[in-house]
Amino acid sequence: MPKIVETKIMNFSAKEIYDLVIDVENYSEFLPWCKSAHISKHISESNFQAELLINFKNIFERYTSDVVFLQKSEKEYFVEAKAIKGPFKSLINRWKIVEIDHKKTQVEFFLEFEFNSLLLSKMLGTIFSLATQKMMNSFENRASTLYKNHH
Repeated sequence: MPKIVETKIMNFSAKEIYDLVIDVENYSEFLPWCKSAHISKHISESNFQAELLINFKNIFERYTSDVVFLQKSEKEYFVEAKAIKGPFKSLINRWKIVEIDHKKTQVEFFLEFEFNSLLLSKMLGTIFSLATQKMMNSFENRASTLYKNHH
């Protein structure tokens, strides 16, 4: 099962990064492969389901994620998304966001996935890995765009 783990120090507060990660409905504005995203069901204060439409090399796939998020403290946040419907046999995505100081945050990104079909795995496995490796940069660029006046 392909697995991606990346840790990066970003020059933003933990809250700023956390807000971007849980702002699923704007993913299509800055994640190149995400064509649309919306929250389909609010379950609780710290849990929602989101439906995403992704496009890799003109192969469109729609999937639903169950997203759980929590603020452990003012300096530590955690987000976990699991696919519950769509082309994945398994998709787990975790974010651990820990503030080092007011303008510096350590962001840990973990992703593990497996497609339902061997054909999709062969067609999309590598592309999906490469795209998700660019996710950290996409979030960091988005933070720069949104928060540049604050810093």
